[in-house]
Amino acid sequence: MPLTFLGRYSHEAVAVDPYTHSIYLTEDASGPNGLYFRWTPPPGFRAGKGALRALAQ
Repeated sequence: MPLTFLGRYSHEAVAVDPYTHSIYLTEDASGPNGLYFRWTPPPGFRAGKGALRALAQ
């Protein structure tokens, strides 16, 4: 299932903060500089198996 709320670009790497559940993503850029993104979960978000899928639906 596409997680479009994480952006529509080529992701190169991802890291998840286990305390805040924020997701940090890097962009696979063809130019000299890529970008660094942070996704912050909405209030009340409960992390766990299937949580991102449920949010996407």
